[in-house]
Amino acid sequence: MIWWARIRRTRALVAVVLGVVALTVVAGTVDLPLPSLLDSAAPVPLGMFPPLAVAILLVAGLLNGDEQAESTSARPIAVLDAGLALAACAAVTLLSASWFLVEADRVLLACARNTCGYVGLALLARATGRSEAAALFPVVAALLASLFGRSTGSIAWWAWPVAAGDDPLAAGLALATLVLGLAAALRPR
Repeated sequence: MIWWARIRRTRALVAVVLGVVALTVVAGTVDLPLPSLLDSAAPVPLGMFPPLAVAILLVAGLLNGDEQAESTSARPIAVLDAGLALAACAAVTLLSASWFLVEADRVLLACARNTCGYVGLALLARATGRSEAAALFPVVAALLASLFGRSTGSIAWWAWPVAAGDDPLAAGLALATLVLGLAAALRPR
């Protein structure tokens, strides 16, 4: 179990989870002047993007394992991996929600939502067989949502990474992505 935790970089993941929430708290009101290729759009809050670090480090840790050796393990490695992903999402959500009660900044809600969605996308990409590119999938999704999902005064329904923190459709899409990613991670290979 100790080797599983080392290979999955759990200590670094804990540090990144804490850092992501701290960075979102600090940078909550800072806006990134990203252009929208469809129309002129309002800037995107910087706090929408730190959750990418959780998904990237998580999938990098999951890819560290030796798939052939782990397939013969007595421990349920896929269940442990899915549990680690769920724990990372739960930790960010719990910390963000707790700080939201203090500060009431909607970017904190978006941080929790985006962490769940980005982790789900990374797990889905890992399950498709393109493991090497699994960390890029959430980054590309965030960039596409930033560039093509915004126009003056509105956000496309599919652009949940850049939606307002209290958007229920965006939260539903991100949670559905996480559930699909966890299901893909639990699927036998």
